[in-house]
This record gives sequence, C-alpha cells and structure tokens, in this order.
Amino acid sequence: GAGPQTIFGDHDKQLGWGDRITPAFDVALGKWFTPVIGVRGMVSGLSLKGATQSYDKINGATGAFVVGNAPIGDEQFWLDHHLWSQQFQFVNLHVDVMYNLSNLFCGYKDERIYNAIPYFGLGWAAVLEDASRLPEGFRPSREVAANIGFINQFRLGRNFDLNIDIRGGYVNDRFDGEEGGKYGEGILSTTANLIWKIGGNTWERSK
Repeated sequence: GAGPQTIFGDHDKQLGWGDRITPAFDVALGKWFTPVIGVRGMVSGLSLKGATQSYDKINGATGAFVVGNAPIGDEQFWLDHHLWSQQFQFVNLHVDVMYNLSNLFCGYKDERIYNAIPYFGLGWAAVLEDASRLPEGFRPSREVAANIGFINQFRLGRNFDLNIDIRGGYVNDRFDGEEGGKYGEGILSTTANLIWKIGGNTWERSK
C-alpha cells in the first residue's frame, strides 16, 4: 500500500499542513482467525518532514536531520522562531489486532462489498539516519510506537480486496531528534492497500 502521511512534532505546526506531507509505504502479512478477529504484522514508514530549532554543528544549520540549509519563512519569521526544515527516513514495525465490525454486528457474509475494521497495535519505530549526520549529542531514535486505525475494506473479487487504511501513531517526543514541551509526537497516514487473500478465504457456519 501507499499514500500520504505527516508528523505532528514540537514545531511542525509552523511549517503548515501541506508543506509537511510525505509519501507513506506499507507491506503486511496477516491472518483472520475468526470472521471477526485477525492479526497482522506490518512494516510501514518511508519519510517524514517537519520543522526544528536544532542546529547541526557538523553540517551547518540544517535541522536535526540533514536536508540542506533551508531556514523556514522570511527573515522576521526566522528571527522570531529560528526554525529550519527537517526531513528524515523512518520505519515502523508493528503488530495489529483487527476487529471486523461488519461481521460482528451484521453476521458473516462472504460477498459483502464493504467491511468496517478498526484495529490497534504496538510496534517499534526507528529513524534511519547515520549518527554522524545528526547534531552533537543526538542519536537516531528507537522508540516504542502505539498505533490505532480504521480499515475501510472494499471487495474486488474472490481473492482481492482494496483497503483504505487510516492510521494514527504515537511515539516519544524525542523521536524527531528534538525534545520540547510535549509528551509525544503523532504520525497520521492514509494508505490505499491491495490485499491478496491466500488459501482458504471463506468461513463455514459452525454446526
């Protein structure tokens, strides 16, 4: 799957919503144990973009993660906020528990066109940057990540579905290399995923 994503860090609101949207990428493998409950393991991530007040003593004033020397805003804005652009690669490895509410409340139906599937999970999020590229005293973040989301599943055929996956993630405040006045940072993504159903993909009513 693929789609857009954005991060909500300490200074990111100064950059603007549209200016910090980046591509997201998902790959997952899962199994439904009943028509209602399933589990999946997923690798998601790619890149995030925001704003920072950190100054890179090694590579110049380029933000906590190097993207070039790009101060944000006009001269007066920069004097007021001292913000630099920031972009970095990351990966989130997580396990999610899924609940098919359509099957739960409306009964199992093999050819149902739409299924509503909320989920929650835990994982491990890591910034993929060389420590030598970070400001003095910083190290690439490795944080526990909590995930919650909602899958809009559309049936394309017997073996294929299209999932529109809206996911929110929560990590420690130091994830982007800068600690501020928040307890944590959020990552919001929306991806379109092509699902290939392997093996037996229907259920028989219990006797």
